[in-house]
Amino acid sequence: GARLEYTPDLPAERSGGDLDASGTLARVLPAARSGKEVMLLCVGGEGSMRMGANLVLNLASLGLRHMLLFAPKQEVCDGVWEVLPRVACVWQPSAFASKRPASLYNDAMRLFGMREFNPVALDFFRARKRLLVQLVLSHGLNVLHLDADVAVLANP
Repeated sequence: GARLEYTPDLPAERSGGDLDASGTLARVLPAARSGKEVMLLCVGGEGSMRMGANLVLNLASLGLRHMLLFAPKQEVCDGVWEVLPRVACVWQPSAFASKRPASLYNDAMRLFGMREFNPVALDFFRARKRLLVQLVLSHGLNVLHLDADVAVLANP
């Protein structure tokens, strides 16, 4: 059968911004969603930008261009935009500036004598889960949530 193509409702270059600024997500979403669908791709830092770019190109090769990248800081989005300027990208530095609550995960890791999980990574997990909930509940979107270190072999 014919291959389905998903393109953003209103494609734009360097569409993005700081989620701490009022209205950023609503302003950016038309450049990221296709109808009621969006793929949320999480890119942790400068070191994972190549993997994030590979995932964007992988998905685009399958006709999937409706994506929103989420990064911890603007510099990550700036780096992605150098090579992929039409990808929507948002960041939220405040999610990494607040005092961290105790982590049950790290408590268990210490109990078994294992290495603790990176606290910044835990902040990123919390922040992206909050964004995922906001995309679904506040914006009524169907979301495919992916990390940067995956390869997609067919249109899901």
